[in-house]
Amino acid sequence: MHHVELALAAIDSGVREVRSLNTGAAEPLTIACMTDDSRLLQQFLLESPDITLNHHRADISAVAGMLERQEVDLALTVLEPSGEDLAFERLYECDFMLLLNEAHPLARQASISRKELLGEHLAIDGSQVNRSTLCAVEGKMGCTPIIDYDVRHPELLLSLVEHNRCISIVPAVKYRELVLSGKGKSLVCLPYSDGAPTAYFGIAYNTRKPLNAQGKRFRDFVQSFFGALIRSTKHW
Repeated sequence: MHHVELALAAIDSGVREVRSLNTGAAEPLTIACMTDDSRLLQQFLLESPDITLNHHRADISAVAGMLERQEVDLALTVLEPSGEDLAFERLYECDFMLLLNEAHPLARQASISRKELLGEHLAIDGSQVNRSTLCAVEGKMGCTPIIDYDVRHPELLLSLVEHNRCISIVPAVKYRELVLSGKGKSLVCLPYSDGAPTAYFGIAYNTRKPLNAQGKRFRDFVQSFFGALIRSTKHW
């Protein structure tokens, strides 16, 4: 019994020590992302070393469920999730564009129509663009694109375009990130000539769990991140 009492005392002491270490410490910021936003998240952590970030990756339906169950503080999303208690703050929007090799015959044009894309191999980075969402948006414009390549890694997509195997559909902001990274020097990015689908980037959260101070810092950072991208690539 004496040894049991000693063991329990040691456990109690450990619990008290952990509690004392965490006293006054901020809770981790838990977020969900629909896309691969590694560069954005890395920059946020560099600028906010005092924040502990827990990150989940999921599609729009799973993100909505996490928000409704209050499993995450907020979500970084390119779509407005549906839900009675869910709020969405749009922070940035841009058109989708067409990324292709400079040697492609269509690359010499100022823009490309959907008719001209017929018969071309189209590709998306599934980590950035949801196929069903893109097709739904295009469907409203009377078009159903045939996606030949749905990859999950930007480097693989870049390689396919660089080898002139396909034309990739990308949000304009992702091309700006590509320019800043110094990659894709043999590529060009052209607009649709007959109306482009729009990509929206924003923050979603549950109104029963409003953004705390850390969540507001993250929201403000996301807005400034996109603003910095625009300023850094204003020559394009």
